[in-house]
Formats: sequence, structure tokens, C-alpha cells
Amino acid sequence: MPIKDLINKLDELLQQQQDKSRFNKYKNPLLSLITPGWYFADSFKLNHSVPLKWENYEKNDYVSKLANNINEIDTSIPEGSTFEVNFCSWYQPYHFAPRDKWGVHIRYRCWGTLSVELYRECPNLINNCIDSVKAAFFYLYIHEFFHHLIENVTSIIEIECKDPFLYVNYLSNIYTKIFNTSECLEESLANSYLFERNDLCHIEKEYLERKLLNQNPGYNSFINYSGANFKDGLNQLISQIATNFEYSSTAKIINIAEKTEFTNIQYLENIPIWIHQTPLPLY
Repeated sequence: MPIKDLINKLDELLQQQQDKSRFNKYKNPLLSLITPGWYFADSFKLNHSVPLKWENYEKNDYVSKLANNINEIDTSIPEGSTFEVNFCSWYQPYHFAPRDKWGVHIRYRCWGTLSVELYRECPNLINNCIDSVKAAFFYLYIHEFFHHLIENVTSIIEIECKDPFLYVNYLSNIYTKIFNTSECLEESLANSYLFERNDLCHIEKEYLERKLLNQNPGYNSFINYSGANFKDGLNQLISQIATNFEYSSTAKIINIAEKTEFTNIQYLENIPIWIHQTPLPLY
């Protein structure tokens, strides 16, 4: 289902709810996880003039700019900046207003430093500046795209079962409470999704595995859900999302989820991409 249609159906469902205040009280829980200076910073939208494919992406002006300056990129990390280490990108859900900035958000400087790392260390990318920049972009994009797929699947379940609150309840009451812990299943699965698609980001699989294993708790548990275990992990996540569901069995909900785009392992579409260059000063 096209995203526009999905959002329209969610809005129609919300209009049918008698207690609309229940939805209005929710603020985007990501505000508790992401440094406000970056979350509210000015950003610009990447223009998808060509399909989002590896062979087309070197035509992007920002890819060329980073590649041409790859030896001059500053890879130092400001002292005490955990955000610089842990947050290169995030996904802004369309469930929360305003919707004008929903999509994948990427910090430009972090895209650059990751490009340098791949350019210097990844065996199949060493000294290849264009491919290193493209690989860094798809590395970030594919992980965040998984979060988009989870929102889509949950939206479909909400529409099927006429409950528009599953996603916001899950983010507020589960995801934000276990984020950056070994219990954060969604981040484990997002990295597993990325790991199994190393051919799409063109990063050697052994190198990618070492890099992901070195990440924070939750993220580094991806290896437990690789291969055939991914489906079991996805079912567990859908069960978490539907933990308080009143209208149907979890088995039916999982069946709905399995009929979505997850069945196409090469699925990757264009969604809005926002680039952040400078954090907003907060006083």
C-alpha cells in the first residue's frame, strides 16, 4: 500500500475514535532519546531525481562532494559527546505531528566520518572514495528503513484491527524504556536486516559483522536473529507491539505482518531523507 494511502487510512481511523484526546496527548518519544539540538536543527531534503539504487547514487551531488573531500574530512569526536558516537541517523515516524519531516534523518558529518572509515578499513572499499561514500549512505539508510517497515506493518495491523494506538503505545511504553539495552529487539532486528543486506550497501560481510558486534547493547545482538532466526525475532517484536491488543489473537496479527513487504528480501524504496549539518544552539 502506498505510504500516502496508509497515512490517509490512519487519519480516517483516528477520526472515528471518540476519545481523540488519547492520541493528542502523545508526543514523539524520540525527543527523549535524541539530542534536541540535532532533532530540531535545520535540515534539507535529498532530492530523489533517480531511483534509490547503488548504481544511480553516485549522481547525487552530496556523494560527489564527500568523495572529492574524503581525505580532508575531520573524523575527531568532540570530548564528552556520546551523541557523536551513538547517533548517526534516526527515523522520524509519520505517526507523529508535524509530518513535514517524517522519514530518515542523517547527520552529514557522521556520513562523512563513516565514509572515511570504510575508505581506510573495509577490504573491498579501501581507496575507493565514491563507493565508500555510497556504502556509508546505504549502511545508514537500510538500518533506518527497517524502522520504517516496522511502522508500516504496525499501521497495517492498526487499520485491519481498527486500533490506531498500537504504534504510539509501543514506542512510548516499550521501545523508549529498553532503548540501548540488550532487550531492545527492534534495534537488534534493524541491524540483522542490514547485515543480511550487505550486498545492497556493498560492505564486506565479515567487516560488517565486526563493526555491528562492536555497537551498543541491543544493536550488537543482531547476530542472534540472522538467517532463519530473523522471522522468529520479527514475530517476537510484533508480539511486543501488540502486547495490549484487545481485538484479536497475536497469531492473527503475526499473520497480517507476514503478508507485508517483509516477504520481499530485496525490498528497498524511496522515503524522505533529511540531512542535518549543524545542531541548533540551545540556550
